[in-house]
Amino acid sequence: MRGASASPPLRQLLATLDADPARAGERYERIRARLVVLFRCRGCTGPEDLADETIDRVARRLEEGEVIRAADLTSYFVGVAGHVAQEAQRRDLRVVPFSTEQHAPAAPAAGEGDDELTQARRKRCLNGCLGRLRSPARELLVRYVRGDAADHARHARELGIEINALRIRAHRTRVEVEECVRACLPTN
Repeated sequence: MRGASASPPLRQLLATLDADPARAGERYERIRARLVVLFRCRGCTGPEDLADETIDRVARRLEEGEVIRAADLTSYFVGVAGHVAQEAQRRDLRVVPFSTEQHAPAAPAAGEGDDELTQARRKRCLNGCLGRLRSPARELLVRYVRGDAADHARHARELGIEINALRIRAHRTRVEVEECVRACLPTN
């Protein structure tokens, strides 16, 4: 928001946030900061970029004629952010087979120029790290990564926990797997 001229969708978003441009800018910054925190708490990589993507989506929807009451706008942002986070987590953790009966999230996306040998190493490290997890943790992570919001809610009810507790468990397990994969891969 700092000093840049706003695109038409962004101008419309700001007008929806508040009629006073200064207050609209302040509200925009508060919403963006909240989104960044939300994405960090969910363990997403690039939380600032994801917050911007969320804001862009909401601005485009407003431009397309969707009516959102200003009082509900923050909740609306959080709802859109949930979808953006889910998409980002799926991008970060692709599904690859690690046994004939189960599937698990893959290592983070390979970098540019990675050869087949490097990708094979990543996959081997990931499979080994997933194999070290206790079965309930592995199943929770796989189900979480593969599921959508409705699946997450159902899974949390089955476990008798709140949805945030499920998110935290999935995040902690994911971090554990990511650290294991990093430790397994040779440093360049």
